[in-house]
Amino acid sequence: MAGEAIQKPMPGGKHSRLQQRLAAAINVAAADYEALPELRCTFGDRSIVPDLVVIAVE
Repeated sequence: MAGEAIQKPMPGGKHSRLQQRLAAAINVAAADYEALPELRCTFGDRSIVPDLVVIAVE
């Protein structure tokens, strides 16, 4: 599948709740960082959509 776009499967309810709780915990605990769910990340000609991305606020 190198170079081929594939659709990410939709997570189930338990997965979504865990993702939401983890993002909230990170956002409360780390003022210098922000957790965002399902954010498309593009590096050069490659894109990925991780469950959770943590980025520096600045």
